[in-house]
Amino acid sequence: MFRYITLPQLRAVTVVVVGMAVVNSLKAFDMIWILTKGGPSRSSETLALTMYREAFRLFHVGYGSAIALVLSVIVVASSWAYLRRQMPDTGWAKA
Repeated sequence: MFRYITLPQLRAVTVVVVGMAVVNSLKAFDMIWILTKGGPSRSSETLALTMYREAFRLFHVGYGSAIALVLSVIVVASSWAYLRRQMPDTGWAKA
């Protein structure tokens, strides 16, 4: 009963939760900044941390904005690809 009834009912919720987890992992900033500030020689630096450092610490606002745009494109593209793969039979995902 669980395999054929309950699990298929949870598919939509699972897609949303995993999608949000992927987006949040790409935007990881707070824990890395608090713990390591990018780590020794930027070893734990993410795109969000690079964006913050360039825009607000080094005052390279244009470079920070470009990184933010690239991060936004990556997040939207990965979310779209994930949703397209998980729900191929719905009409809204067809482009």
